[in-house]
Amino acid sequence: MFFSTKKNLIFCLVLITLLFQNCKTYQESISLNEAAIKKSESLYKVTLLTGEELIVENIELDNEMYFGTTIKEAKKERILIDKTKVKMVQEMNPKSSKSINGTGIAVGIGSVVLAILMFGS
Repeated sequence: MFFSTKKNLIFCLVLITLLFQNCKTYQESISLNEAAIKKSESLYKVTLLTGEELIVENIELDNEMYFGTTIKEAKKERILIDKTKVKMVQEMNPKSSKSINGTGIAVGIGSVVLAILMFGS
């Protein structure tokens, strides 16, 4: 039987954990205007029509122009976002992004333990 050894059982448990991991880091797409109005502490991912992705801390509307703000080298930087070139804007879901980090660490540790058990003896 497949589950007759500890190695196979642990392998299956790790595999099942990976298969049931279904967290969305980013929420459904919203408009640039909605993101500018919404004062959220979450990050936003702006996907352009070219496929380029911008990760910004905030989206601001200033004189009919949209800007994404980021902090680089301890300085706040404003990036002009051309609304005609935007494919979608998504707000980060902070709860799922934390759980993905925790799951990544758990899977990493599980993989090391599994490798030790499989190849250590």
